[in-house]
Amino acid sequence: MAKGWKWLFKSALHSDGFVGNCQPGGGSPENNFGKNSTSNFCTGQFLLAASQVSRMSAAAAAAAAAVAAPPPPAPVINVACVGDSITQGYLR
Repeated sequence: MAKGWKWLFKSALHSDGFVGNCQPGGGSPENNFGKNSTSNFCTGQFLLAASQVSRMSAAAAAAAAAVAAPPPPAPVINVACVGDSITQGYLR
């Protein structure tokens, strides 16, 4: 996924904002297809791909954070009991 997105972002997306390398409707890879060819549906497909890459990246980051995060430490409760030997207790 990352390799494909990198190519789309660096090669298909032009500095002026147009998306190139688009095969027009009814076209074929042999004809009407080049670096500067663009179309409305191709731009829509690029935006759809961007939204899916964003979702997948966010989900992967959340899953990695959940696995990598250590469990929170147990809370400590200080207990002072008059006339008792317990001076400090811990919740476990």
